[in-house]
Amino acid sequence: ATVTNRGIAHGFLKHVPPLATLNIMSFTELADALKKAATVNACSAYFSRLVALCNRRVPFVQGCINTSVFTAAYMIMAHSEKMMEPNGKLERALIAATGYFLESLYAVADELSKGLPWHSVLAANTDIRTRMCAYLEAFKDWRAMEDCRMIQRVGRGIEELKSTRDALVDGDGHVLKDADAPVLRSLNANIGKMCAEKARLEDLLDRNKVKGDGPDSGKSTARVSTASLEYRPMGSVLRNDFIGMSNEALIHKLILDPSYRIGNPDECLVGARLADRRLRESREDAHFKSLADEMDTLPPSYKGTMSIIHEIYGRIKPLATNAQQRSELDVLIDVNGIEARIKSRDIAPADIFAFFDGVVTFVCKMSKRIGCHSRVPETLRGWSTVRSEALEMVHPGGAIGQGVCKGLRFLIDRVYTLRIDTANFKIMPTIPALQTRGVEYEQKKFQQALDEGRATLDRTTAFVAGGKE
Repeated sequence: ATVTNRGIAHGFLKHVPPLATLNIMSFTELADALKKAATVNACSAYFSRLVALCNRRVPFVQGCINTSVFTAAYMIMAHSEKMMEPNGKLERALIAATGYFLESLYAVADELSKGLPWHSVLAANTDIRTRMCAYLEAFKDWRAMEDCRMIQRVGRGIEELKSTRDALVDGDGHVLKDADAPVLRSLNANIGKMCAEKARLEDLLDRNKVKGDGPDSGKSTARVSTASLEYRPMGSVLRNDFIGMSNEALIHKLILDPSYRIGNPDECLVGARLADRRLRESREDAHFKSLADEMDTLPPSYKGTMSIIHEIYGRIKPLATNAQQRSELDVLIDVNGIEARIKSRDIAPADIFAFFDGVVTFVCKMSKRIGCHSRVPETLRGWSTVRSEALEMVHPGGAIGQGVCKGLRFLIDRVYTLRIDTANFKIMPTIPALQTRGVEYEQKKFQQALDEGRATLDRTTAFVAGGKE
């Protein structure tokens, strides 16, 4: 049976949050509400019917529009600061169009739910077509810009991985050192994946471009890509603390060598761990080059910078284990304050480096508390040099993005070092117990793996059998 306009509109109003409640719902609450199956189905039915009704007589929307393109309007209306840079030209146009579109969207749904015929609803809301079209076109332009930025980031990543690969091979493409063979295989695999992703994004961008004939072609066309309801930062760039090492592997090392410490600079990395480090370094280089480019555009984009700042704070916060330390953390590393300044555009490079000073100060305080006193002068000397060099870059007309990224990269290294030192500080008291009960622990864990089928003795059995022969 065909569902009536009234029934579809009633279902939409029943399952979608009212406009008045959008601003009081958190980002997560609103995203979760919009992703519920009942809400998705109600929105899909209403938007499909609304587009069909608006397309009567004079089609104004071409192509298939994913429901999430419409539901993204709620996230943009309530939490534009997490969805985009709110001060750019395209972003401002989208935010304005979103408000008008949602206003008409609810007005039409309200009247249809009362059983009023479409022609009378349209007569009372003549701007629903133009407002919907304005929203779709603004949304499409914004997504195209975001896709272009992503393509540039992926391109930077490919360049850096290729540069790293070129340093490992000769003119014929053969690896120079046998130890680098796993690294080369990993680099080639990742380059292939990133090239495929870049091609996919470029194809998507091309297919979303407006096409048509005549002077008015595309003005009312909405060929748009899917909008995600998830807020995804540019991606984690803070290195993992224990690359390629499980708890069991760490315990085994400490049993064999009680003096072993995580993050030993003299430790020789081979195989997968060496490949992981090379890849991480190349990705860091590519990420920060893209970040610098975005900060040096007009208008500058600080979304990636804030993502890293939040990540730095998130990595340091667990190290503050009491009320005094947490209070110092919030005073010295005022993330909300720097974010508000960046979003208001009322910020100068000196303000950003003052924030970086707070991070360095807190890192030094924490190093003292865990007994790593030598780290303090090491950190302060390093920061003094980096700060001076970076500030020389950020003068008016200079490379502001490069200067800020230079400071961020130093902070990332210091946060990584602090977490490693903290881990070693917590591990040291356990070493005597590991020396007395570690072998028993390993035997128990290995027996569990055998019982569960996660490990076998096939190689051992074959080795023993070979020895007997």
